[in-house]
Amino acid sequence: MKTVVVGAGIGGLAAALGLIRSGAQVEVYERGDRLRTGGNGVILWPGATGILSELGVDTKEFGKPMHRGELLTQDGTLLVWTDMRQVSEAYGHDTLLVPRGGVVERLGAALPEGTVRFGRHCTGVRPVASGGALVSFADGSEVHADVVIGADGFRSALRRTLHPGSVARYTGVATWHGITPPPPGPLTALADSHTVRTYFGRLGIFVVHSVGDGLLHWAFEGPWRPPTADDGTAEAPRTPQIPLLRRWFGDWDPAAAAVLDAVDEDDVHVFPHALHDVLRQWGRGPLTLMGDAAHAIPPRAGMGANQALEDAWVLSHALTDGRHDPEAALRGYEAARVRRVRRVAGSARWMSRSNNMLLMLRLIRRAVPMNKLTHANVRGSSNYLNGHRFTPAGS
Repeated sequence: MKTVVVGAGIGGLAAALGLIRSGAQVEVYERGDRLRTGGNGVILWPGATGILSELGVDTKEFGKPMHRGELLTQDGTLLVWTDMRQVSEAYGHDTLLVPRGGVVERLGAALPEGTVRFGRHCTGVRPVASGGALVSFADGSEVHADVVIGADGFRSALRRTLHPGSVARYTGVATWHGITPPPPGPLTALADSHTVRTYFGRLGIFVVHSVGDGLLHWAFEGPWRPPTADDGTAEAPRTPQIPLLRRWFGDWDPAAAAVLDAVDEDDVHVFPHALHDVLRQWGRGPLTLMGDAAHAIPPRAGMGANQALEDAWVLSHALTDGRHDPEAALRGYEAARVRRVRRVAGSARWMSRSNNMLLMLRLIRRAVPMNKLTHANVRGSSNYLNGHRFTPAGS
């Protein structure tokens, strides 16, 4: 059975690796000319680190283990905290703070040479009567596969083919983020810390944490308006961003001002938030979707990379165990994932409206522990931690 994966992000590479390790023939097609190893810092929850371990991806000496999470007011008053060592120990896998690009590099390095074909921009896909599907590319070429997996992001060409009326929509919020070495001062200790700090204000949030190797991930979230019509073609603003961020966040906790003093415009990347309706069925026939192509979720939930890895784990096992009926296996994969993804999407929507509610915790005058809620969120979002894969459709 030949499988084609469109998109060489975290999810696509992990799915390819899982299938290849089970003996499948897999080709990955990526529109860029190399793996996309830039980007922001991410939190890998225990389910994700467990999946990487199962895939044979070494996470030792990678990033920084997360020991504590803190939610604070914009002036630094602690509202809520979580002991992540306790959460990680419960599942037997670390929670890691890592650069997204490092995950891509490690997955790519684990694949056989030549698995990823670069410079191939997918423009569409169509099932064929004889079985399987034809994937079309901008250069006019086509590739036949028994199974096609769309892992090509929230503007997915495969999603437009499968669900032309269900495109991602911008939420009116964006994140301004980057990874930089800290200058001498209050940020130096944070670069060696195992704590994620999230500062809340009425306007937005500011997040800062280590990603290992003496580097800091930082992110500012605030209102954003697309510069063109909200038709999926808008690009992030190209006007100077630091003056805007200073106006919004300059009087917050000194850590925010220190970040803005330490970076220049080239360090700032703007990521507009987009949200999909999480459909009950993601594909049809020999086609399916995964990652942001299936369920773009705003980053405040801290689950994008994790959900892509969960998709890859369930999908690779589904196609391996159900190789004799791949279409039933694909529908079973979708059914296994949709409930958990909808839970994450619901949490993301709630979080986008939670600033004022969280700030009311100041009235309690003491920080509130959140271990039980964090346990529930980590486990509830993960097929891997629940030992659940899929049941073939129709069985």
